[in-house]
Amino acid sequence: MLAMRREVVREALFSLYHHRFRVGLSMLGISWGIISVVSLLAYGSGFAAAFDNGFRGAFSDGVTVAFPAQTSMQAGGERAGRRVRVRPADILALEELPFIKHVSPEFF
Repeated sequence: MLAMRREVVREALFSLYHHRFRVGLSMLGISWGIISVVSLLAYGSGFAAAFDNGFRGAFSDGVTVAFPAQTSMQAGGERAGRRVRVRPADILALEELPFIKHVSPEFF
């Protein structure tokens, strides 16, 4: 049994020595594969975390986004379907309210 193991190890070392270029390319391929998989997994995890933090900061609790639209019902003596537009003066008036910390207009 010991002689058989010794023979297997001797043949393996003989092959490694006589096929150095092939062994080197195999080791390079295995290393490159491991590095590629690890870096892609790290990149994906980091991207997901950054994406999640960005949305959490921009659209967390207390954030409201308002888009101009039209009324669906008749209100205040105006007809239903009237277009509602937000002007810069309306945004400045929102800053005066006590419970609003920040106002940011966005123009299209």
